[in-house]
Amino acid sequence: MLRRRWFVTASIIVAAVLVSAATAGLDSGNGPEQARVYGGGRIPVGSCTDGSTQFCSGVTREFSILAVSDPQENVTYGTVTIGNIEHGGPVYRVHVKCLAVADNVAEIGGIVVDSADPTQVGDTLRLFVRDSADPGSSARDGVSPLFVDPPQGRPTCRDLASNAFGYGYFTLAYGDVAVENR
Repeated sequence: MLRRRWFVTASIIVAAVLVSAATAGLDSGNGPEQARVYGGGRIPVGSCTDGSTQFCSGVTREFSILAVSDPQENVTYGTVTIGNIEHGGPVYRVHVKCLAVADNVAEIGGIVVDSADPTQVGDTLRLFVRDSADPGSSARDGVSPLFVDPPQGRPTCRDLASNAFGYGYFTLAYGDVAVENR
């Protein structure tokens, strides 16, 4: 009797494991296609971009990004926070309003909701990122200079192919950025 109970219990456990493994391997193709950018990093003072129009940073820049676009629901959301050591904290907090992704690069646009300079609240901010490889590889991800303009309405993210308006990207000294379009 004890042996039969052990066999039934073991059979139930094996069946549960097999069902879990089978469902974990299924493609979750029933979810909506989404573009996502997430991560963060640091660019040391004196770093320069790799574009045809070079820009060098006079401060140590740190950033964090979460941007998601769901084209089926026609919604884009997220937050970008940018700060620097010399200022002592956040310089911009941005609500994401647009996101364009192609291969390993993305353009993120949003509205400044908090700034070290209160006159910039409501301005449009755009940022470009490049996902060069998986974390831990020798290839480093990149982030563009910030493009902050007076209020122009909702950003459109239509300049993805511009190589960050020709400025290119800073190479991250620390951190990682993931660009996904699934």
